[in-house]
Amino acid sequence: MSTCARAALDLREPLAGTAATARTWLLIEQPGPWGARALTASRLDAALGAALEAAAEGT
Repeated sequence: MSTCARAALDLREPLAGTAATARTWLLIEQPGPWGARALTASRLDAALGAALEAAAEGT
């Protein structure tokens, strides 16, 4: 858990705006709308989206 989130919990503050620390980011630009699961609910190639989602599992 990030330091900010831990401090907010210790102070019993709301966790809005806190997030886990990420070591790696993958930015993908694709045209059109996407759903809640952007990799598989978008115009991105379905096989590629599924492969990326599987690779991200547990990260």
